Amino acid sequence: MRIGELIVFGSQGDYHHQFIKSVCNQTETIDDRLCIGRLPITNQLMLQFYGLNMMNEVRYSIDLLSPKVLGYIFLFNWDDQDTLEPMKETMDKLSSMFKLPIIVAAMVKNYDELSISRRYFESEGFILDSLSRFTFCDINDTASARKVTASLINIILNRIS
Repeated sequence: MRIGELIVFGSQGDYHHQFIKSVCNQTETIDDRLCIGRLPITNQLMLQFYGLNMMNEVRYSIDLLSPKVLGYIFLFNWDDQDTLEPMKETMDKLSSMFKLPIIVAAMVKNYDELSISRRYFESEGFILDSLSRFTFCDINDTASARKVTASLINIILNRIS
């Protein structure tokens, strides 16, 4: 069986845990800092998610996971703009070491009703290139969390085709 590995960073709290619980059929909480989830796609392919708190676990991610990972998902609370700067620093650090696809997902309720221009996001200091996307997400909604995952998979597939 082939396994595609993804890292989910939560800007604070248990955002990464909640997202993985919404996406995956099987989850395992190692401790309050690390969560692992598995999502079988076919009998020959499975996605494995590593959920980490962005504030504390970046070094662990880089050293152990990034050489094998296919991409990153960054989650932050749209209503708490203070989480943007640490997230930007983490993204910049990882982007300089590994050229991997990134999805940045702002967590909100009623995410389908919101829109944001790429220019606004870039004015906050985030540079989105062909390997990155910004979206809104409700981490407690399975369809929303899987839509974020599908966006990352689409970037990965477009990259290799």
